[in-house]
Amino acid sequence: MKEIGYREVQEKFGIKKWKLQRWIKKGLIDPTTNSFGGRKSDGSYRTRLFSRFDLIDIKCVDDLYNQGFRAGKIRRIIHYIRSKKYRLDKDLYQTDGISIWSRENLDSSDGMLTQCQKRNTIFLHWKKLTNEVDQIIA
Repeated sequence: MKEIGYREVQEKFGIKKWKLQRWIKKGLIDPTTNSFGGRKSDGSYRTRLFSRFDLIDIKCVDDLYNQGFRAGKIRRIIHYIRSKKYRLDKDLYQTDGISIWSRENLDSSDGMLTQCQKRNTIFLHWKKLTNEVDQIIA
């Protein structure tokens, strides 16, 4: 599986290195490849690399931050996604930061929430998110 570094993440997703480093420090992203700093035996510099699952975490964190959630709730959502081994079977998920559930038959284009939904409810477009990551990794 292909892994990419900070530069490629910034080019493809528009997320700066300092932001990724902050998310790693907060525990929102836990890169599987922990090679960073120093030099390799051939003299080249080591850099942190991100796998497909790391990139899904990055896209989710970015999306959730953009929708107004804070680190604690984002961490719980990412934990749920990891616990399901990144195998969410529906296209659209709804979350209030504490729990996450699939949404069926929702026209998300109007941006309206029904009255029964909590105020801080956001939507995670799982298929779109994973497709974007797969296009970069391919």
